Amino acid sequence: MSERRFWNPEIETMAPAALRRLESERLVTHVDYVYRTSPFYRWVFDQAGLSPDHIKGVDDLEKVPFTEKTELSRAQRDGALIGLNQCAPFDQIVRIVGMEGGPGNLLRLCWTRRDIADHNEMGARALWAMGCRPNDLIINCAGYGLNGRGLMEHFSFETIGATVMPYGDGNSRGLMEMLTAMPRDVVFFGSPGYANLLVGLAEDEGLDLSGLGIRRGLFLGQGGRQMPADRSDLEDRFRMTARDLYLLPELGVHSAECEAAQGLHFFGGGLVHAELIDPKTEQSVDWSNGARGELVFSSLTREACPILRLRSGQIVEVFTDPCSCGRTSFRFRSAAHEA
Repeated sequence: MSERRFWNPEIETMAPAALRRLESERLVTHVDYVYRTSPFYRWVFDQAGLSPDHIKGVDDLEKVPFTEKTELSRAQRDGALIGLNQCAPFDQIVRIVGMEGGPGNLLRLCWTRRDIADHNEMGARALWAMGCRPNDLIINCAGYGLNGRGLMEHFSFETIGATVMPYGDGNSRGLMEMLTAMPRDVVFFGSPGYANLLVGLAEDEGLDLSGLGIRRGLFLGQGGRQMPADRSDLEDRFRMTARDLYLLPELGVHSAECEAAQGLHFFGGGLVHAELIDPKTEQSVDWSNGARGELVFSSLTREACPILRLRSGQIVEVFTDPCSCGRTSFRFRSAAHEA
């Protein structure tokens, strides 16, 4: 029996026009839900002179004002746990995570079981494309603190059936001792900064990093992770293959490299809609091969804390030409370092 190529072949190989129709249908339903349940977005729509009837599909999203994380954070300053964008009753909320909502501000976001399932679905698509399989042992070195990054991705790995060790990003010497003694190869998941910390410790103690048994590295977080020289250096030191993963934690968006490593595939299809805008003019940019702009995301199914037109601040170059892996989603690479 041949191995499955895709986690979700229907979505991952869907023609772009068909996916756009699907996302338009879901957006109409979602906007109606958001307007009814979110005082925050009801105020945004009313101030803009909009009603849900004005949104007939994704082409109408440009009528909706952008959302900034600082706005969501301000909506929590009255002391409410979640604030004006809590759309699900508390007895349906099963997880709360926190992240930076602007200088000195914490943004709290909540998740229902369906929200978490959708997050895990996007994560599973991405991790499968990166080569993760049920027989992998993942050393999860992402933080398990309030920001939830290590915790959220832990369950994405479990969704595909991989075995996860929730190590976190502390006790680095203990990690190296444990890996040296382990009888099998492992997959590292964490930031390139933490991997470089291990490099420094190994140099101080005269350890050979290739002896740790890390044969694949899945890197997330820092903007420099896509710098070829940086990744090549880590690959050489650990004797591993590295792949990049981009996360937008507010919406659980996952983008990742496939085996072709020709940019990061967007894996939010059907659950999160992506736009490309000119960050200066704030006008839409066509999805053409080589186009550059800022990614903007809108939830399509989120129950607890839906977000419409969230500006990511991520400046990218997009690729729409066919990928040899067979996936039809757009791909991108960070262009911020070239600005």
